[in-house]
Amino acid sequence: QRRNQIKNEKQGQVQWLTPIILALWEAEVGGSLEVRSLRPAWPTW
Repeated sequence: QRRNQIKNEKQGQVQWLTPIILALWEAEVGGSLEVRSLRPAWPTW
């Protein structure tokens, strides 16, 4: 039971992180206009 709960939490994290990782990767590679348009909304460090 507990193991299933942890598995579900990890799957949720992956689903949440995947679009962010893809967006960052696209930005690194040169990105698309769509990714660049999101840039200003992101915090700048």
